[in-house]
Amino acid sequence: MTAPRHGRRDRSRVDGAEGRGKGASVNVVRKLTVGLVLVVAGISGISGIAAPSGAATVAAPARVPKVLGCTGSLLYEPSDFVISCADANSELTATHWTSWTSTRAVGVTRFGLNLCTPYCAAAPIQFFPGSVVELARPVATARGPLFSSLTVHYNLHGVAKIFSFSWNGDPSFAALGTAKAAVATCAGSQLIGNFSVVRSSAGAGNITYALELINRSTRSCALTGLPHLQLRGAGRLLLPTHVVRATPSSGAAKRVVLRPGSPAWASARFSPDVPGTGEPVTGSCEPIARMLRVLGPSPSSPVVVPVRPPTPVCEHGTMQVSDFSSVRPTS
Repeated sequence: MTAPRHGRRDRSRVDGAEGRGKGASVNVVRKLTVGLVLVVAGISGISGIAAPSGAATVAAPARVPKVLGCTGSLLYEPSDFVISCADANSELTATHWTSWTSTRAVGVTRFGLNLCTPYCAAAPIQFFPGSVVELARPVATARGPLFSSLTVHYNLHGVAKIFSFSWNGDPSFAALGTAKAAVATCAGSQLIGNFSVVRSSAGAGNITYALELINRSTRSCALTGLPHLQLRGAGRLLLPTHVVRATPSSGAAKRVVLRPGSPAWASARFSPDVPGTGEPVTGSCEPIARMLRVLGPSPSSPVVVPVRPPTPVCEHGTMQVSDFSSVRPTS
């Protein structure tokens, strides 16, 4: 898993911490419990989460499930926690856990989420205080039990929303000795994205655009190999498109697993203004591409993304395209 953003660290209780004390500590727990009841009551449509009726009874930390941090550390009741390690587009901050048992953990948190408007790379994290977080579905690993799913109930402009995240199928879980769940190829209905220019990539008559596809579903899925692309102009006009692999194939293509909310990337380098054989030498070499239809790896399940900014693709739509990767293109 990718480490958290520079300067962040997961704040959590360390293994072996003693249970809550009496007196003032009990009052704090009771206040947190009352707060959770109010939050849950105020969010309509929430099912499956019940606020604790009293102070939580927490077993010895060595025996209760923990949660896997971005650095590979196992965390117990973390206050701050990056959820999507690949892009840091979702996180928990100032979390107060009111229950942490052998089956689930419940708390109140300040939930941070990138709403990807107009697109993820240009959008800031937005925070939703008073959100309810739940960890569930513990699984056994060589390092002890770990929660495998996370759900956050939050309010966006007065509308109840649910954010779901699963570690099932994540290579990090497999490395810890869990059974690796089968991850299906991403369907177009699971994906959103964009095809946008990479800053400072222009040179020698060429420019690089980055294809970003984000898993918007609640299930992990995977992308593999070279994306199949089709440029579109105004009115969905199909434009000349010729995809060439950017680097020679070196065996089996890497499979990129997209957890809920996580992206996969591919780069495309092309000339926007140097005409090829048979193209006009004045004006635009080809009609302006405004949308990109991504057909691969399953042509029967495409996704259409915007081209930002719209651009001609010269040499009859020739693009040097990379395989899918978990790393954002930089040039």
